[in-house]
Amino acid sequence: MMTQDENIKGRMYAILCGAMDDALTLLENGLAQEARRVLLAGLERAENLYLLEAEEPAQANTRS
Repeated sequence: MMTQDENIKGRMYAILCGAMDDALTLLENGLAQEARRVLLAGLERAENLYLLEAEEPAQANTRS
């Protein structure tokens, strides 16, 4: 069974891989600015996921 940390990392990896795939498709079609936007959005989603998930256990510890 996966730990919570492994689950978060797997979800982050999937987000980043999807963003890279989309960005490469855009680059192949000459849309560099759109590719950059997609990559930045993917990075932001992965970061937000990490921060949100990392925050939940910390909040649970303060309630105990």
